Amino acid sequence: MGRHGFVSDGYERAIAGIEAEVRPEIEARYADEWNAAGIFRRRVLRRQIEKEVDRAIEARSDQAPPDGMY
Repeated sequence: MGRHGFVSDGYERAIAGIEAEVRPEIEARYADEWNAAGIFRRRVLRRQIEKEVDRAIEARSDQAPPDGMY
């Protein structure tokens, strides 16, 4: 943190924080299907999970503008 209280990578930290909140929720929804899936189905599920995580991050990041001061 600088002298003025700003964090140089604040936006990236905000996005990482959002991801840390949404990823476990989304992965938990797919846990049973993941455990029963084979290798190919897990690859498909991984892509689907990543898309959902990206959408959730995008939806929540509207509250944290990239040009904001952190």
